[in-house]
Amino acid sequence: MLNLHFIMYLKNIHLVQFRNHPKASFHFNQKIIGICGKNGAGKSNLLDAIYMLCLIKSYFNRTDSNSVHFLSDGYLIEGIFNLEFASCDTTLKLKYKMNEKKQLNFNEERYTKMGDHIGKYPCVFSSPEKLSIITEGNTERRRYMDVLFSQLSPKYLQHCLEYNKVLLQRNAYLKNALVSQHYDTQLLHIYAQQLCHHAQNIFESRTKYFCIFEQIVLDMYHKIASQKDNLSLKYSSSLSQPNYFELFTQNIELDKRTAKTNMGVHKDELDFLIDNVSIKHYGSQGQKKTLLLALTIAECRLINTYLNKKPILIMDDLLEHLDQDRILKFITILKDEPLPQIFISSPLKDNLMQTLSFLDNTYQIIEIKPS
Repeated sequence: MLNLHFIMYLKNIHLVQFRNHPKASFHFNQKIIGICGKNGAGKSNLLDAIYMLCLIKSYFNRTDSNSVHFLSDGYLIEGIFNLEFASCDTTLKLKYKMNEKKQLNFNEERYTKMGDHIGKYPCVFSSPEKLSIITEGNTERRRYMDVLFSQLSPKYLQHCLEYNKVLLQRNAYLKNALVSQHYDTQLLHIYAQQLCHHAQNIFESRTKYFCIFEQIVLDMYHKIASQKDNLSLKYSSSLSQPNYFELFTQNIELDKRTAKTNMGVHKDELDFLIDNVSIKHYGSQGQKKTLLLALTIAECRLINTYLNKKPILIMDDLLEHLDQDRILKFITILKDEPLPQIFISSPLKDNLMQTLSFLDNTYQIIEIKPS
């Protein structure tokens, strides 16, 4: 596989039996692309297909079967990327067939490990649904950190995969042992050692990335916000305590009673605070939307800082229902971000064209009509 360290942009994408696109091709000839069409026409599905070429998994669906067109047995997403300084274009093919493993090909060469692809084509996706990382529980925020940080480091991704694998094994063992009331002390000790090894690496990476990410978010938030809010971000983990392994083993009786692992990085917390109070419960809608815009820019900058690659930015209906002042401030910041490609969708063509004109005089509009 090539070691890709240049500016990239997507030239075209071909969809077969993907969601409500039985067969469709789209060609992109500008840096800024607007996608418009009525609700249900397939705008989000097209944007999600682009995201999947970059990160393999869907932004919206947890299972691949939900991405298959009605009465079909699989889907194909094929994209051609132009890479700056590369002698030729590169082709990515993501194929899925019911009851089979998903397959990703790079110029007809199949990835043996799908995780090797993560970070080679960095991408940031933002939409109103992303407010869930602010309004929902810590599970959503941990998932958010993992998706972002996995693009920065293959090692981080690998430690997350291994940690979750051992965690599932340990929890399954605890459930079975609760029934039999027979516990293998040596096996529990081995599980603890394995979890602590991966957890330590995950914690160190999260701490390192979070420190830089926090500063970018705060800076962007204050540039977009119409008022001076005392915003802060807080990352907390049980691994911040000394003698983590001892704490882990001391927790074993609680784990036996509950038949699950109650301590570890899978319990880490990320919170967004205004005046030291969680924005989740007490923040206004304006504050939450401003934070979402700040997070979007911060993701792009963090990726560029660590990978020396600028991500493709996808915004699905993100700027709908925002006041003009907030949109203009966000667009002004975005104009200073030399991103290789920006996709923005909206059901309203006139509003979309106005937004795109703020970004650049040259842009492309693609209007999607219902199949």
